[in-house]
Amino acid sequence: MHNNDFRIRRYRIPTAKLDHEVRICFLTDWHASKKSLTGSFLINILRQENPDLILVGGDMATAASFESLKTADRFMREAGRRWQVYYARGNHETRLYQSDLSHKRYMEYIHRLKKAGVCFLDNTHETFETGGNKIEIYGFSLPMGYYRKPFPPSLSYARFERTVGKVPDDRLCILLAHTPLYAEQYFAWGADLILCGHYHGGVVRFDEHHGAVSPQLVLFPRYCCGEFKKGGSTLITGAGLGEHGFLPGFPHPHLPLRYNNPREFVTIDLIPSGEQETLNGA
Repeated sequence: MHNNDFRIRRYRIPTAKLDHEVRICFLTDWHASKKSLTGSFLINILRQENPDLILVGGDMATAASFESLKTADRFMREAGRRWQVYYARGNHETRLYQSDLSHKRYMEYIHRLKKAGVCFLDNTHETFETGGNKIEIYGFSLPMGYYRKPFPPSLSYARFERTVGKVPDDRLCILLAHTPLYAEQYFAWGADLILCGHYHGGVVRFDEHHGAVSPQLVLFPRYCCGEFKKGGSTLITGAGLGEHGFLPGFPHPHLPLRYNNPREFVTIDLIPSGEQETLNGA
């Protein structure tokens, strides 16, 4: 499915750490609102894709809107009842958590989703087991200061590793890290698969890997969208399922800031090594 407003982006990634295929659906940056793709639409796409697990890269709601949080709540609880879901925080969840005005509502949201079966990864990790294979899934959360505009701070590798721990070498490892700004640290850590979002495809998208601007107002940011490989790691930056306004002077949280940049649902097939690696857009 592919049109000017939405597409399913498919990847096939070979690995020697699995003996059978595993399908992941990766959801990020929905920013649920009245202008977003509906939750029922996303549930139907998930049914069509039939994943083994769902990974959520953050910003499923928008911090400026409690209605957005209610919409995300309904969708995430339904997804959690139907599939195994792992959810890492984005900057909007962090804002909701840190704000005195929204902290209680956010914690209630977390509680309801956990009851529905959603697993939250906040600088923690969990093991997903499938057919005798083990996949370790890490969620990396950053304080709001690392999302500062226009000059976010650097992040040392030592601090990153202290936060998430050592990468396991006896099983496939997936890292959920909302912003790709610190991709060099993620690559150095050595996860097999790194999943990011946050950049919304660069707002104005030039091709599969290049966009105009990041939410921190960095022009032509690296690792903006698409698939990147370094060493034994693959990083995929999703272009996001929604959008919101982040430019100075535009405080409304749901301005439709996209050009040549469809909303993106990501499906990843992890395949045992030896099968042909292909990459298809749909």
